[in-house]
Amino acid sequence: MTTTKLGHAVDVRGWPSLSRAARILGVSASTLSRRRDLETESVGLQELRISPTAIIILAREYRRRVLDEVAFDLAEYARACDPSLVDAIQAEIDQAWAKSAPAVDGSPTEFLQTARALLPEKLFRQVEHALLSDVFSRGVVGEVLPSDPDLDQPVSKKRSVTPVSRSRVRRRVRRKAGVRA
Repeated sequence: MTTTKLGHAVDVRGWPSLSRAARILGVSASTLSRRRDLETESVGLQELRISPTAIIILAREYRRRVLDEVAFDLAEYARACDPSLVDAIQAEIDQAWAKSAPAVDGSPTEFLQTARALLPEKLFRQVEHALLSDVFSRGVVGEVLPSDPDLDQPVSKKRSVTPVSRSRVRRRVRRKAGVRA
């Protein structure tokens, strides 16, 4: 069945119904039916179909199931309905995945500079504390962070941080945050 959506023809046979989409997402059908912002296509008098793009976006929002599993279930549903639709549905899934994926570019330094510009000071300190404790516990910095004047040299990517420098940095961060060790 082909319907028009946003000015172009769309084949909705491979799109899951509202109740099937709810099962794929791991939520109840009433959760989806109550959403005012959900774009659906009517098929017949009662059935509503939801696009794979909308389902991927909802999967990121609800976080009930892993995105890979949601994408796999969408492709399997399309394959069960009509094998000729699988490529189109898979392309739509890939496009939605790329469009809604969070950007993870840059180094910890760039992230902290952006956070300092956008966040209130108290919240920035919490973010900085969390990032520094995570980075130093893993030992994979590779550069000197701007808020760490105590460190003279970049941390090697080959070796983990020595326990002495890690504990020194953690004590300094805890002192700044006002937390007693």
